[in-house]
Amino acid sequence: MIPAVLVFCAGLLSKPPFHFPVLISTLVALTMLGYWHHGLDLAADAQAAIALVFIPIYAAGLALVGALVGLGLQGLIRSPGTKAKPRGA
Repeated sequence: MIPAVLVFCAGLLSKPPFHFPVLISTLVALTMLGYWHHGLDLAADAQAAIALVFIPIYAAGLALVGALVGLGLQGLIRSPGTKAKPRGA
């Protein structure tokens, strides 16, 4: 839930045509959640349940970093002198 809120906020910051902040933060969050949860065996280790609390928090932090990288790329791609064309124009 926590990474989803950050991805939603990154979506609010995204501008057309590329939407880099939401794209990069989504890919980073999903990749990290999948990577960290793939080897988690709740039946084998008592501390594995604690990881279910901390993994989304770490993934949210990396999603925030991904959103900031996306904002930087968005700023580089869209130069200050150009404006995005509205749809249908």
